[in-house]
Amino acid sequence: MNEMDKKLITKVLTDVAKEFAFMFADQILEEMETVPPYIRAEMSFSGYYSGKVSMVCPEELCESMMNNVLGIDEEETDIEVEPKDALCEFLNIFCGNFLTALAGVEPIFELNPPFAEDISAEEWEKLKQDANFLELSLDDYPIFISVEYKQE
Repeated sequence: MNEMDKKLITKVLTDVAKEFAFMFADQILEEMETVPPYIRAEMSFSGYYSGKVSMVCPEELCESMMNNVLGIDEEETDIEVEPKDALCEFLNIFCGNFLTALAGVEPIFELNPPFAEDISAEEWEKLKQDANFLELSLDDYPIFISVEYKQE
């Protein structure tokens, strides 16, 4: 991932986190302690550029995001929304904003629906070493993001 992409990803993620999830994004200065389960959300896109976006984070971040977006108190237990859904929606909004920032408003893109799945602690550890992922912090939770694209 080149420096220009890292800067653009960081800016878009910061803006979307603030406006959509009421969270603050920041650079990671030291390794953050996390506990499983971990969630990976992905979606692909095509058009002027084609590629995919992936986000990986602890489920705790998804729960915090869900609570912020829906205005849920942590004590409420009768919620029918899955934390994975919050990450998928965040990813979807990020992807649309990223593509607009990258290509402008003229090109048309087809966005495929995001999906989310649990990943193992071993996959989480491997991800930390993957140069294709940028690590940031959202409200003191780590989030890894990768954007792969090519011009069609």
